[in-house]
Amino acid sequence: MSIAVTQRGFEPSRSNTNLQETVFTQASVRQQGVRRLFTIPLYGDGRGTEATTLIAPGIRTRDGQTRDLVIHGIMSDYVEAHDADTGQPVWRQCLGVAIPGSKAIDTYLINDHWGFLSTGILDLADGAWGGVSWSSPDGSVAKAAFWFHWISIVDGSPLAPPLSLEGAVYNPGGGIASQKFSSAARKQRCGLAMATIGGAKTVFIAAGSVSESLASNRGWVVAVDVTAKGATKVAAAWSSTARYSGAGIWMGAQAPAVLGNKLYLMTGNGAFDPPTDLGECLVELQYDPPSGDAPARLHATDWFAPFSDAARNGDDPTLPQPLPKAGGQSGEGGDGDASNTDAFTDMDLGSGGLGIIPELGCALGAGKDGIVYVLRLGAFGKTQNADLAPAKIAGNYAKAKYIGWFTFFPGFGISPSPTDMTTLNKLFDGKTHHQHSTPVAYKSPVHGWMVFCWGENSSLRAWKVNADLTLAFLASSDETASPNTGGAGGMPGGMISLSANGAAAGSAVLWASVPYGNANSEITNGRLLAYDPENFAARGDGSLRIQKLWDSQDWGLAYVFNKFLPPTPANGRVYLANYAGGVDVYGP
Repeated sequence: MSIAVTQRGFEPSRSNTNLQETVFTQASVRQQGVRRLFTIPLYGDGRGTEATTLIAPGIRTRDGQTRDLVIHGIMSDYVEAHDADTGQPVWRQCLGVAIPGSKAIDTYLINDHWGFLSTGILDLADGAWGGVSWSSPDGSVAKAAFWFHWISIVDGSPLAPPLSLEGAVYNPGGGIASQKFSSAARKQRCGLAMATIGGAKTVFIAAGSVSESLASNRGWVVAVDVTAKGATKVAAAWSSTARYSGAGIWMGAQAPAVLGNKLYLMTGNGAFDPPTDLGECLVELQYDPPSGDAPARLHATDWFAPFSDAARNGDDPTLPQPLPKAGGQSGEGGDGDASNTDAFTDMDLGSGGLGIIPELGCALGAGKDGIVYVLRLGAFGKTQNADLAPAKIAGNYAKAKYIGWFTFFPGFGISPSPTDMTTLNKLFDGKTHHQHSTPVAYKSPVHGWMVFCWGENSSLRAWKVNADLTLAFLASSDETASPNTGGAGGMPGGMISLSANGAAAGSAVLWASVPYGNANSEITNGRLLAYDPENFAARGDGSLRIQKLWDSQDWGLAYVFNKFLPPTPANGRVYLANYAGGVDVYGP
């Protein structure tokens, strides 16, 4: 029986692990290999989709057939469904006018269009797909707006009118002015999340900004109530900065993690002045559904900040943002802004996704420093500005269960939790080591709880999660991301996922898509790999190597790398959108 894939990361914890895979095993992949079965062409855009594949199994379509459907929102502002087993088209819907690639949105002009950028959400109970389009009536950036669509998975017909996110309001209270969601400033890359809380079925939409260097830069989470048939509505909103700017939410396109009425996410460059301004933070949000006369509410209930942008800039680390410098005043788009003041104050903590392990009661995530932070759920510590002072910073670090080098190892004696954060303002080994994927979390029958990461210009790395929530390094791969780049290297590292048949021995396979070049500034080919994530081989120096099971490079299987997309292994298939207008489908 086919399984559904309803959201990015497979489940609300964002484990990036599918535990219902019965076809692929370590033995089958090693012995039989993987081949490209077919490619699904996507309509209207030269690059195709930047969303992970969602799967709706056993859908009776209008032609009377029962099929497993794969559904993609496309950058052309179309949504398409195809037969998951054959790739045959089933339905297509146009839901807006996409914006042609523009430097007003992205410097490198790699994108053909900007339309459906994020991964949508499937609600099988209501037979619905939800997604956010970036649409403009005349195709111009100036008139572009974000719209939430709630459509039928049977034929793509609307289940509710399109809902504009423009003007969603966050009122921080305390006499501070309200913030209004402005589409002109936003970039909605994060996958969508969904939960039913207090009887209210709610979709959560996280967003960052087009420009990190403007005063309009901030992060947003918008809650959309989809409970009522035939209608959707904005129920609540939250902005990550209310008094200053910054703290965009993009997380390498991952969705916020969800547990009960809590959402977990990470923010990027921006002001730190809690509780209203939470730049460079791991954040816990709480959603209170509407009750009686009380409207729904989104509010931050916990957070942890390992550093401030002021600290990275060499200023007093307790300041809410860096001091102004020549060329502009803070908050006015000049060099003094709290974002992107130079290569090292552009150290987004939120460049990668945050995952949670509910069984262990912890959250973990890493950003551009390649440093991982493991926190106890419900005890992030509510860092205050004063906690970042040199005399108190050790106490702030102690709020985390573990802080350590994650995507790479810079050498002994270099602390990942220094008193002076400017000591990290350097390119270790001359390369960037940013984290842009979300750590894969897997409970192995061999090692217990494990996490995996693959940072820029580095290798796949495996860790054991100890009972006290510290991490112990286990092994790494010989293969590296972006090997064909010079200088500081290439982006974004490896995008990874894992499939397994529950806790069955030998069933776990780790899948990775990695670039050869720099996928941030150029079109580059990719490499699809399958690994044994549990049984390591010894190297001559005594270290352990993660063993390769299969490698597209060995078979001459070229594809154009898609920057933030991990493979989607499900039902004996691996779905991987290329950046040449289609989705490649692999199988035995």
